[in-house]
Amino acid sequence: MQLFYPGNDGKYINIGETAAELVVEGANSFPTRVPVPNGGVYFGLRGPEETFVCDEETTATSAFYNGEVRYGTAAPFGTENSLGTPVTAVVEPDYDRDEYGDETQDGCPKGVEYQSACPKVTLRLSAKSRDRAIVVWVRTSTSGAIVKIFGQVGWNFKPRAQRPRPKVRMIVSLSGGGKFIDPRVKGRFRVPLPKLVLRRLSRLAPDESLTAKIAARSTDLAGRVETKRIRVRLKGQGNPLP
Repeated sequence: MQLFYPGNDGKYINIGETAAELVVEGANSFPTRVPVPNGGVYFGLRGPEETFVCDEETTATSAFYNGEVRYGTAAPFGTENSLGTPVTAVVEPDYDRDEYGDETQDGCPKGVEYQSACPKVTLRLSAKSRDRAIVVWVRTSTSGAIVKIFGQVGWNFKPRAQRPRPKVRMIVSLSGGGKFIDPRVKGRFRVPLPKLVLRRLSRLAPDESLTAKIAARSTDLAGRVETKRIRVRLKGQGNPLP
């Protein structure tokens, strides 16, 4: 099969073609692929003696050329009103431009590296408290994964009041943002500690601590969500902020 653009003076330009196939009498079906550009494309067939191009409006009219029109070349075609071109092609979308049709050929339409089922993403996570922040390192098992880092720090305290009151739990949210992670390298995120957390740490002795809960979340190419969690110990500073 070939693809043609109509040119000037009755010429058609061969802009794409599949590998040659051997046809037999009756219906023939071939699992072949060829990229199809948008707009104004005609389908055709060529053999050793003639080349035919489908008319876009009727199956009983073909443009024809006595000879082969090879890829990248143009030739003047005539018109035959009583002869159709016996070819049918199914054009499918190709979201990731890997030249596999998304509907029947590509099991992972959003991943250019995969044509079978999209692999499930897995995450490996480590973290450490460092310089008024938590540094998080993440590895992913597949490409095309956006990883987001978030978490929280909590502690109990007694509100100031004239009368006794029960302890209250303070929860402070943490965020390290999100970005693409290449599976070949370890992604690094910096999660800044809010002033409220730093102030609390400044009031704790070095042998005291808070616990930060950090989570890494990613959605794979099939829309499945993977979340990995880790706890990080934040040591008291014992040096109140001014």
